[in-house]
Amino acid sequence: MACNMQRKLQVVIVVSVFVACAAGMAMTHLSMSPSEYKRNWLIFVGVPLLCILLVGTSIIIMFMETSSNNNHVVRVKSQETPEARCVWAPSRYDMLQSMSPQFCCVHIGSGRREMSKSIPALQSSLSASCARDSISATCLCCLEDFRPESEVALLPCGHVFHEECITSWSMSPSKSARSCPACRMHYDEESVPV
Repeated sequence: MACNMQRKLQVVIVVSVFVACAAGMAMTHLSMSPSEYKRNWLIFVGVPLLCILLVGTSIIIMFMETSSNNNHVVRVKSQETPEARCVWAPSRYDMLQSMSPQFCCVHIGSGRREMSKSIPALQSSLSASCARDSISATCLCCLEDFRPESEVALLPCGHVFHEECITSWSMSPSKSARSCPACRMHYDEESVPV
């Protein structure tokens, strides 16, 4: 809204400069006699050139301001990169049945995931048998079946998702981000008892 108002103001300024130049040229033309035309030919060449120069400069300034405003918007968007610290056990789907889960803190930000410290207290609290009983064959985020080689994330509540799906879910601006899509139990680093 403010951008449209600013744009209208710039157009009014450019038109005003053009009208002022044209009026000046007309006044100069009316005030001269035919004999003065020959002596003052520079005025008739200079005034239109000045008019073109002023209008052209106004247009260039207007577009430079518009493009610099667009760059500013892009910069603000790029500075708002969300980050999240979550807890889950990364694994391949076919390995969930045979191994006990190795939970760790996952730092998500700037388009990448970094695994950090392991959480042994959480590994002992979620028994392998409980995890094996509740493992689903389908990711509840994308509703696709897991393949044996699928990279998955086992959340502390025991639900399993594609690691890519739960990463996207964790970075969403929703209030329910960083809570399990199935049971809404929080899995961010602050909420999980370590």
